[in-house]
Amino acid sequence: MLITIKIKNKTNWAVTIVLGLGLLMLSFIILIIIPLTSLQEQGFYAVLNFFSSVTPFAAFFILFLYFWLWNTFGKTILIIEPEQITVRYKNKLFTKPKIYLKKEIEQIMVKDFKVEKSKLGVRYRWVNLFCCVYTKRKRNKNCRLDHRSQSQRNSGRNKKIGYYNA
Repeated sequence: MLITIKIKNKTNWAVTIVLGLGLLMLSFIILIIIPLTSLQEQGFYAVLNFFSSVTPFAAFFILFLYFWLWNTFGKTILIIEPEQITVRYKNKLFTKPKIYLKKEIEQIMVKDFKVEKSKLGVRYRWVNLFCCVYTKRKRNKNCRLDHRSQSQRNSGRNKKIGYYNA
């Protein structure tokens, strides 16, 4: 049985607009301004001058296009099959699907990276959440579960560590 889950990225419209304007400006520079300036030269030097002038702008164009496509149209597609789980990133340049065999997966963990807004300001939830650390011990699969925050771990007090068999 094949299960497909599509997860749409939340679009940040400020990034979409700014990168869209940057893409338009870079394409104008690459397609109009640089060819007009390289017409003044002649021979092999003109070709060399053209490519050396276009290369940095083309690199920034590809970088902007990478972020703009992923931010605007990006999707994560999970394909769950009987033997494997495939993760595909749609509209993300230079990525290939990642395939995970189910027999090699011991635990799937989901992290919440939402931004928490309060009257005192804005903070990322993952900074102040309790951390869970899973360590595997040899073959008996005893795992250590640490529910302390980073500051508690550094101070060495308030130890709440539980062991369980996986």
